[in-house]
Amino acid sequence: MIKLAVCVVHAAHIPARVPLMKRLRQALGVAEFVERDEYMRALSPIPGAPEVVAYHEETTRGPWWIWHELTLRFFVEAKAVGATHCLTLQDDVIPSSTFWEQLRALLEGRPKDVICLDCAHTAARPIFFAGGSGYTTPDGLIGIGHVEPIAIVEDFARWRLKEVVDGTLSRMSEDVLFGAYCMHREIPIFAPVPCILDHDLDITSTNDGFDDHWYRKPQVTMREIERLDEKKAAELRANTLDPAWWAREVPHVGRFYDNANHLSLILKDEARAAELVEKYAEDKTPKEYARFWSRVAATA
Repeated sequence: MIKLAVCVVHAAHIPARVPLMKRLRQALGVAEFVERDEYMRALSPIPGAPEVVAYHEETTRGPWWIWHELTLRFFVEAKAVGATHCLTLQDDVIPSSTFWEQLRALLEGRPKDVICLDCAHTAARPIFFAGGSGYTTPDGLIGIGHVEPIAIVEDFARWRLKEVVDGTLSRMSEDVLFGAYCMHREIPIFAPVPCILDHDLDITSTNDGFDDHWYRKPQVTMREIERLDEKKAAELRANTLDPAWWAREVPHVGRFYDNANHLSLILKDEARAAELVEKYAEDKTPKEYARFWSRVAATA
């Protein structure tokens, strides 16, 4: 049985982000304001949702590795209250109208997967129009939303402290670091198509320079249903609520980012790093999808 620990990363010190958090609470069914000092609590039962045994809003102001350490601590401690999976969201995401039901089906269909809730790879659009339900990459974990089994989160928490060189945490963002962990462990990252989240780009990014990033947003969201005829739209809505649909085999579309050389810079095991750099150098976007890349540091 799926039991979720949910952590929302909220930049509460930025006034423009306060209404975003209010909007997200309403979308998630968090009935009342959660005080900043309330560390962990269960949510009241939400129709169609997995059981949420622990909920937390991380509002610590500081470098990312500080608040990320606290989110990992929250997830590891949530295991004591029965959490099986960990869901991380940013305050500027917009869940679909049936987010919880779709997430439940997704987790029941792929209970062991690392799941990125942002299908930013340009392969997502042709996969969508071909009737696919997702794709995998070795590195494409994007921070707006992701969910993984708690055992993987526990292992990642240990890995980042014991298997990477000193100083790594201050050089890489938390999602790129998690992607590096998945590459090291050779755990493919699944991205659902269509995505059950959207990313609000009307608000300035908290990462300097990221507002001009071409791939800050899912390529396909549930809004794409509006472009289908009524029969196909109804079929797709039903599919996204079916675990078997998400569990289908999906294409592997190669690396999202341009290089894997950073593994040789961060892993203590230099021999293993060299093996992985060689392996992932060949893990490029297949030709049928590569032509959709435009201006991005990716594997065209």
